[in-house]
Amino acid sequence: MTRKLVQDAAADRFAGTIMASRHGQLVFQGASGFADRAARTPVTMDTRFRIGSANKMFTAAGKLQLVEKGALALDAPIGTYLKDYPNAAFAKTVTIRQFLSHTGGAGDIFTPEYEAKRQQVRTLADYVTLFGDRAPDISAAGKDAYANYGFVLSGRIIEVVSGEDYYSYVQRKIFAPAGMASTGSLPESVVVPNRSRGYVRKDGKLADNADTLPYRGSAAGGGYTTAADMIRFSNALRSGKLLSKAMLAHHQHLPSHFARQIARDDHVRSGAQQCFAQSSESSVKIGTHTADVDDDGRRSKAATAEYSRFKTGTALRSNERRRTCEVPR
Repeated sequence: MTRKLVQDAAADRFAGTIMASRHGQLVFQGASGFADRAARTPVTMDTRFRIGSANKMFTAAGKLQLVEKGALALDAPIGTYLKDYPNAAFAKTVTIRQFLSHTGGAGDIFTPEYEAKRQQVRTLADYVTLFGDRAPDISAAGKDAYANYGFVLSGRIIEVVSGEDYYSYVQRKIFAPAGMASTGSLPESVVVPNRSRGYVRKDGKLADNADTLPYRGSAAGGGYTTAADMIRFSNALRSGKLLSKAMLAHHQHLPSHFARQIARDDHVRSGAQQCFAQSSESSVKIGTHTADVDDDGRRSKAATAEYSRFKTGTALRSNERRRTCEVPR
């Protein structure tokens, strides 16, 4: 695997980190490529990569914590908690459970309206101001479409119900208990040690994606983490540290972003399709398992897979968006 990493880095096919654990013990870890191509800063195991929609797992866990406390009901319409929500039809008909399963027609956030105000949209309330008048999309295609806005609203509901800023809540209730000291969503203007640059391919070449990034990560995605912290999140989730084992046992109620992670079968675990933390429009191959993954936008690539049957966790982090990504064996 080490040789494969070195070969791929030398051929400019991969830049990132891989970490694998089995029965709680580290099996392999490796880092290759550049975290900053212009400065020639090498990737290390401490490099923090932007994780795209993987933030949705943290948001979902936070909401389910509030469900366990009795402060939140999955089947309540969002107007129960967002009492001043602008669109009355949306407030009365769309439920929190539908946000978690992407079935409420909440829609996307990466729209022309957002692009025009990308750096002015700084809080979850700002997203509501921008999109709150929009009715739910009840068309056949829209009702089940991937809905970033639903997770933004999920984060806003966490704020209202907990009485705490979303970022403070997930830090206190998710990251700290799990020991995820390298995970966060500080603004892009803040210098974050070891945070990588992100890249997209344009005209056959990798280009910096800084001009596409939001002001900061949100409840729908865009934060940063390390491979080790994602393993820690998985371990904390499974152990009952973040949610009770009774809640995990009822995994049919959990959002797709980690429901499959805790299901007891032989498949690659979780994600919007089959991938624990979303990646680019690619196929991530780990061992003999292949998972199709989708990309919710233009963020840095991140893919993680979990093998429950063998108690093996694998975390992949990369700052390059490419068509395919094969995990070295």
